[in-house]
Amino acid sequence: MMKINVKNFKLAALVTATAAFMAGTPVSAAEFTTSDSVLTLQIPDDDWKQVNDNQTWVTLTDGNDQITLRHYSNGEKLPELLIAGDDYAQVCQNIISTENEVFIITGAAADKADFEEVREAVQSVVINKYDTKTAMQPENGKTKAGNVQNAGSAGSTAQTGSQLKDESHSEDTQETAEAGGFTVWVTSQQLNVRAEGSTSAAILGTVYYMDALEVTGIVKAGGAETGWYQVSYNGTVGYVASEYTSATPSTAETSGYTLTDEQVTLYTEDGKSAAYVYKATNGNWYDGSGRQYQPDESGQWICLTNGSTWVPSTAETLGYTLTDEQVTLYTENGDSAAYVYRATNGNWYDGSGRQYQSNGSGQWTCLTSGSTWTETAPQTPADNTVSQVEVTDEEGYNSQTLYLGDAGVWQNIAGGIYTDGGNGTWIGSDGTVWHEQ
Repeated sequence: MMKINVKNFKLAALVTATAAFMAGTPVSAAEFTTSDSVLTLQIPDDDWKQVNDNQTWVTLTDGNDQITLRHYSNGEKLPELLIAGDDYAQVCQNIISTENEVFIITGAAADKADFEEVREAVQSVVINKYDTKTAMQPENGKTKAGNVQNAGSAGSTAQTGSQLKDESHSEDTQETAEAGGFTVWVTSQQLNVRAEGSTSAAILGTVYYMDALEVTGIVKAGGAETGWYQVSYNGTVGYVASEYTSATPSTAETSGYTLTDEQVTLYTEDGKSAAYVYKATNGNWYDGSGRQYQPDESGQWICLTNGSTWVPSTAETLGYTLTDEQVTLYTENGDSAAYVYRATNGNWYDGSGRQYQSNGSGQWTCLTSGSTWTETAPQTPADNTVSQVEVTDEEGYNSQTLYLGDAGVWQNIAGGIYTDGGNGTWIGSDGTVWHEQ
């Protein structure tokens, strides 16, 4: 294991000095030392090297993917979390906060196939040493641990400033209370499950925001709760920090998102789990618990909260065989349309497998979402026009019809507004000039 020391560490600002690898040491794990802490990072393989980057404390790369470590004093304003851009396909982050310091560890994968090993490296960061003289204060004869959180302690990408209780208790004073038998939900973006109720214990795995955990016991030391739950995890016993859980599951609404009726049903690739995600008024997609999802170019969906991949449902994947008998339905305000088909079982479904039912008189209800629909098509500008004109764009590649309504406004068939520019020209809302044919 190599050790990289950063001299003259200043807590008041981000350190831009670059640490150096010790020559000849195998690249499997690296230690990074501050005046208060020692961090260990498990490197994916020997191809990873440290490079100079004056924008970060430490930057590691294998030539394609990248892991960076940034350091701040506790209380400093932290940068916004990163999202994947043109250079990287997926990005993940961990935050470790101690009494005096905040570390942000960012992993960026250029190829989605490499993302899992980058994410595991980012989550592997552990605080091995914590300076008790400066970061812990004795309280009632006991040692009170600082704000350790994430892959290096209990959870990751949780809010900074939280505090785990008495993490430093010794193993021989630990006992598990009989109390248990209830369910809690994870409130941090990621939370480590450990082999024992200690931040130095081995990590068994990771759970994610709003994952449900069955609590089988409450860890105590000397009769006092330590801040750890014993939980059932993948058929074995694990431990999680209790402060990153809640006895009540959150919802998209309590997280501040307003969901619309626009809904997509997603399935895991093995088809064993389903997620119902809705478009929110902010334009993003969330399930009922507030987990965010995003479609990619291949048609798959990614849960941005935990990195899992999903595929949209279709009538066929749900087991419905659609016939050619089709009805076009519209929302009451006319801003959306749905094409529904009679299936061989006699029911009506759209292409995604949402079921609809006729209420008579051309009115329908989507049984999946409860939304109401009508067979009556909304009026278009062509239905109420006093004049119309055929126009083409300046290159002559595209043409359309513009309609002049009673109010003296020119619109195309979709309702887009155009301004009469004179001399046989019309200007769209995007500034495109169209010419009368």
